[in-house]
Amino acid sequence: MKYQDVATYILYQQLFSEPNKIRDRRSTVKIVVEGSDTIMRKMLELILTYVEIWDQGYEDKYIMKLAEQTKLNPKTVLENFYERIKPVPEEQLTEKEFRFLLALSEVIKTIHEKASEKLVVMFEEKLGADEKAKIESKFQILSEQNNLDFSLLLNLGILKEYAEIVGEPFNSKKFTGYFKNVLHLINV
Repeated sequence: MKYQDVATYILYQQLFSEPNKIRDRRSTVKIVVEGSDTIMRKMLELILTYVEIWDQGYEDKYIMKLAEQTKLNPKTVLENFYERIKPVPEEQLTEKEFRFLLALSEVIKTIHEKASEKLVVMFEEKLGADEKAKIESKFQILSEQNNLDFSLLLNLGILKEYAEIVGEPFNSKKFTGYFKNVLHLINV
């Protein structure tokens, strides 16, 4: 498997379908989000910009550079990568593409967590900071129930985060609609 294939798989999984569709976590529903293809293409380009550093064996340097470019804490991402590979059998870690998949998964997971945290803050702004525990609890319940509105809101939040990283505009009309739907679900 080539680096571009790995990066495309990790970046698109449970989120994006070409040409301009954001899907829910289970890929049952796809909604058209104009410009999402540009955002995703630019994210893919960003991920692959420094891939030659990885291929030359400078994994730490690549991870730190990508973390910086994606507005994450490089040291934390690097530490999390090493935690992630600890339980993996040594013979599997000899393949550069597999290690790349694990590293990239860590970066993408961290971006997704950041997007989710930003959603919590947005709901706190609407409901009050004292509602944080309730919001997080509802997020957990909605996630476990595979709630469609929540899943799409979360993926739109991730797309929004990607747009900020690559400096692309983000059309927030659908995001706002799903935000209102989930706000109603939290308030029930």
